[in-house]
Amino acid sequence: MSTRQKLYLQKARPADCRDVWLWRNDPVTRAHSLTSRRISYPRHKKWFSEVLKNRRRALYIVSQGGRKLGVVRFDFGEDSVAEISVNIRPEDRGRGLGKKILKLADRLLRRGKKKSIQKAIIKKGNAASEKAFAAAGFKKISIVAGRGYSIWIKP
Repeated sequence: MSTRQKLYLQKARPADCRDVWLWRNDPVTRAHSLTSRRISYPRHKKWFSEVLKNRRRALYIVSQGGRKLGVVRFDFGEDSVAEISVNIRPEDRGRGLGKKILKLADRLLRRGKKKSIQKAIIKKGNAASEKAFAAAGFKKISIVAGRGYSIWIKP
């Protein structure tokens, strides 16, 4: 698939639950997640359903040419911060999509004027995420000693 085709973000639907679960349980995803244990499908299904109903969270499916490529999640805090999380399906990693997806998510967030600052938490050793977030304009502001992750901000 060409990386020149337009990327789309659309609100996740219940029918997306299984795909998101499969991507979440991929060994590489788990190695780079703050919670690296395998998640059972019933537990994931409950979480997914709760996320879709939660007004303080937004879940989007990334697609290109009608094919699902990954998922973007925003968690909205009390302040002006939206924490962003991205997971690209295993078959589509390494294509330079991270930066493009982050820029698309930024435009969506700013168009909705929901929050002005984006925050990402990246686990130590996740060089691909660090590269994508840096290329999308995020800056590493701190490393949380003893926790194994860094905090990145985009104003």
